[in-house]
Formats: sequence, C-alpha cells, structure tokens
Amino acid sequence: MDEKKKLFVILTAILSLVSVGLNSAAFATDHWIKGRGNTSNGTRAGAVMSFGLFKGIMLINYGVSDRDKVITVTCDTSYCLLSYSKPGDGKDSWKLSEAVNQFQNQTSLDGKLVYSRSLEDYDFALFPTYFWALTIAFMALGIAFSLVYIGFASFNVCAKPIETISGPLGLYMWNVIAIVFCLLAVIIYAVLYEQKYTKNVMSRSDKIQGFQSEVSLDYSFYLSVAAMICHVINLYMLMLSGVRFTFRDKDDIIKEDVTLSGMY
Repeated sequence: MDEKKKLFVILTAILSLVSVGLNSAAFATDHWIKGRGNTSNGTRAGAVMSFGLFKGIMLINYGVSDRDKVITVTCDTSYCLLSYSKPGDGKDSWKLSEAVNQFQNQTSLDGKLVYSRSLEDYDFALFPTYFWALTIAFMALGIAFSLVYIGFASFNVCAKPIETISGPLGLYMWNVIAIVFCLLAVIIYAVLYEQKYTKNVMSRSDKIQGFQSEVSLDYSFYLSVAAMICHVINLYMLMLSGVRFTFRDKDDIIKEDVTLSGMY
C-alpha cells in the first residue's frame, strides 16, 4: 500500500473512532427526545421534559409550583414504560405492571369500556420493548464494527494482509456493516418516535388531568445519525484514495513477496 493510500486509511480509522465516540455519547446522554406538556384549561399548568434511551427529567407545574420528576425507561419482555416518579421513589417496576394491567383490561366486569374509547398503549406511556431493545442492540453492533474497522485499518497500514477479507475488501465490508447497523438503529428509533412518542409521552394520571404532550427529536438522536455519516464518508475516502479490492490467491501473494525480497 503506497503512502497516499495509507494516509487515507489512517484518516478513515480516525473517523471511525469519531463514530464510536458519537454513538457512545448518544448512549450516555439523555436528550433523544425533548418536549412540553400543555393543558387547555387556562391555568399555569405545564411541563418541560427531556429523556434518552434509559432516563430523563421533567419539570411539571400543576398550577401551583414546579415539581421535579425523574423519567425512567422501565421494561419487561413485552412493554416499556416512561415512568415518572419523584427522585428516589423506586416504584418503577410496580408502575410498569400497573400500566400494562390498565392497558390490557380496559373493560369492567360487565364487558363495558372503562374509558370512552379503546385506548392504545401510548395512552399509558407504554411502547413495545422490541423498539427499545433493537435500537440499543444495533447501536452496540455499530460501535463494535467501528472498532473492528479500526483494527483492520491499522493492520493494513502496518502490514501486508494475505487474506482477502483482511485487505481492501475487508475495509469496505466492515464500513458497510457498521453503516447498516447504525442505520437500522436510527430507523427503528425514528419509527418509535413517529408511532408512539408523537402521540403521547405523558403518564396516564397526567393525561387524565388534561395534559397533552408535544415532542421533537433532540441532539442525542442526531449524534447517532452523525456516527453513521462518518462511515459513509469513510467509503468515499477509500474510493478517492484508490484502494480497490481484488480477489487474489494467497499463494500468488506469497510468491510476489518472495520475488520482491529476492530483488533486494
């Protein structure tokens, strides 16, 4: 590999490291969603909130004074709940069970609806667990393959790979795999946002008091998008550098090395 190609490969490795940092920051920060809770009854009641994949905060006013609430994403095998509680409450699992029970049993003993209409899971601040689990899993895999790319890029700069998978073909392949996993995480979370969060993120008790939520995607989500874009840039830089992958037999590469060493 000539010096120009090595320089570009080193730059792609640095970008992959940036991608790891961006995805890690997205994991660690609680700003995937930002929103407000409003009422139409003309009082001072209102709320502001921000939360991420695991937790967040809310400042809510029921018309008298502001109150702090901790938002915890609490999950079982079927549902996740945006659990709102006072700091140190420790009742998140109980609140999840109660919300799931209320959602699944919306009729009284005589079979009539408890509410005026059949409510959806988001009306109870619930959403299916697979949205949350797949987002986290695909982000983690995106980070993992970013690290794999860094390792193979370093190997290509410092040595001459014999196996095709560890050479230029691998450089392209690990980037593409990282892009796919990052893209899947972004898409799944965007679907969760569009199908559930835009409908409601307030607790059932707050909705009964007239609160309606308005939310938008926040910067932590866009950090994960930026992490994916880093690998897209990597592919462009590899093509720009002239790195091409060809399928050569391992014996041919060894013979080539022996020939070159004999010349010296």
